[in-house]
Amino acid sequence: MRTLLAKTVSDNLLAASGSCQPVDVFNQTMKSSFIDNPVLVKDNVKLAGAIVLYVNPESSSVELMWSHTTRSMCAIYDS
Repeated sequence: MRTLLAKTVSDNLLAASGSCQPVDVFNQTMKSSFIDNPVLVKDNVKLAGAIVLYVNPESSSVELMWSHTTRSMCAIYDS
């Protein structure tokens, strides 16, 4: 089953800007929308990952966050 994990993470981060720490919103979204999602309870193996660059509009700071349920994760950057 495919999920809308990326959209859900993005929507939740945008909706919570200013009221919560982005890392807490990201962590809670991964847990509630994917890992502990009652719709996905029958799936024995839940494999997903997300990388987020969150830009704080007030301070212009950038936070790099990532989460994955796999044993390993690889990120590649090419310019």
